[in-house]
Amino acid sequence: MIKGFKKFCLCLLAAGAAGGILAGCNSPANRVLSSRQEYAEQMQAAVSTPFGAYPETVVYTLGKMISTNNSNMPAGDTYEDNAYTRYIKEVINVQNRDVFEEADKQYDTNVSMAIAMNELPDIMLVSNYEDLETLIENDMIEDLTVSYQNCISDRIREMYASYGEDLIDSVTFDGKIMALPETNITDGPNLVWLRKDWMDTLGLSAPQTIEDVVEIVRQFVDNQMGGEETVGLVCDTQIAGECGYSSEYLLDLIFASYGAYPKQWITGDDGELVYGSVTDEAKAALSYVHTLYNEGILEKNFLIHTTSNLIEMIEQGKCGSFFGPWWAANNPLASAVSAVAQSEKPDWQPDSSVIRRLCHLGLPLALQHFVIVISGIIMQAVINTCGFVFLAGFTATNKLHGLMDCSASAFGYAASTYTGQNWGANRLDRVRMGVRSTLVLALSFSALLAAGMILFGRHVVALFISADAANAAEALSVAYDYLVVMSTFLLSAYVLHTYRSALQGMGFTTAPMLSGLTEFAGRVGASLLLTRVIGERGLFYTDAAAWTFAAVFLAASYYIQLLIIRKKGLTYQNTK
Repeated sequence: MIKGFKKFCLCLLAAGAAGGILAGCNSPANRVLSSRQEYAEQMQAAVSTPFGAYPETVVYTLGKMISTNNSNMPAGDTYEDNAYTRYIKEVINVQNRDVFEEADKQYDTNVSMAIAMNELPDIMLVSNYEDLETLIENDMIEDLTVSYQNCISDRIREMYASYGEDLIDSVTFDGKIMALPETNITDGPNLVWLRKDWMDTLGLSAPQTIEDVVEIVRQFVDNQMGGEETVGLVCDTQIAGECGYSSEYLLDLIFASYGAYPKQWITGDDGELVYGSVTDEAKAALSYVHTLYNEGILEKNFLIHTTSNLIEMIEQGKCGSFFGPWWAANNPLASAVSAVAQSEKPDWQPDSSVIRRLCHLGLPLALQHFVIVISGIIMQAVINTCGFVFLAGFTATNKLHGLMDCSASAFGYAASTYTGQNWGANRLDRVRMGVRSTLVLALSFSALLAAGMILFGRHVVALFISADAANAAEALSVAYDYLVVMSTFLLSAYVLHTYRSALQGMGFTTAPMLSGLTEFAGRVGASLLLTRVIGERGLFYTDAAAWTFAAVFLAASYYIQLLIIRKKGLTYQNTK
């Protein structure tokens, strides 16, 4: 926000969930109110509530980031006049005037030029953190703290809160909120996208395996479903992505079907690290890709085509198959539907079996986290009934809770990744080895961390306590006693995360979901019952009880699952 105006960007975000982070205004009058009092009351509501309308239309300048691939507005609409801007004007009486509209790198260039020339629009998105720091250091933008407190809508506040404290902290300087962070979802599982209308014409069913996908593409090509220039599976020159990266036109699913993970460091059969691009599995996958290329399944000229070329082939109806993430429905398929709508109605759909699998895996995880959050809310309600000094000490130790949980989660992520890769490759022996190794490392680390906290924790928690001398001593006693209990049971948390993540990595999400219920029972039960028996200090054992109950349950579930797998001879393929 430009110096001198404190509300507008927040109102815009509340109404439209936009991502701009700098704001200001100038406002020509266009309405006459019955009295100065009415005017003042309406203005006060506008600057102190999320959806209060300004008594006069506020026209603000905007540096607008656009996208050539996502701009499917109705005829006659513009970035300044469309359904969203009209709605915002109707609700809070504000209107944007775009001083520049650019996409991708050119937008960032315009932002840098605006900063260098000190000719800032009222609102613009700043993607470079160094640019934001420059704006703050030169006192070029407004402190948004009060506006954030008064004017952010509940929905936006919930979105920010879902990221934890780190999101707002990233734009907080010297205790002041100087920008509004943008939220985004980029990565996700790859899907198979196929022209369903072509499949229906050929009498083909939804694929269940990679081989089914290949056969469908072969039928598309052999029957020239896109005309004489029909191409097969389009592919980016990168061929495969990197770990955690989700993009279009890559062949990661084909590599994964061979248990290959190129461009990633993985543990080999001998226990040593090996680069995933040079494994036997990767070579086998590349050989298969080579076969697809020779057979015309893989688009022949993919090595010389740009992303724009691939989009053109899809939009022009020459291609009916590619791999892509969830947002492929918007880009490029929205443009593809628009481009060929006059001649035919292409019907694209993701692989339904993948969607069902994702729901099967994801919904239990969502319920698990929901239950854990609810238990935390209930416990917090109990904590809030305690005295000020106890609350200060308890809160001081809780600041270390995140550190302990973060390190435990790190071991869990390692277990999840390793077990997932090896379970997918039907290597149960390596799954068991990986879980054992993770447990040894996790328990060793937790023991060292617990010992350090017990020995030196009094000095650490003292850093978070500020009060008069008498209260500080009492609060420190509470904080340290709580820290000792937490540290004593810390190994349970590490066991919990290891077994939970191992089961999730293998695709068994029911037990982790139920473990959320055991955590709920342990945390809520301890907070309600122990406080009645031993008083406020019973709250020290809430996390300990939750961790222990869940760890025992998950360990039992893991070993029971191993017995079932061995008894029934199950593999990754027949548990999907």
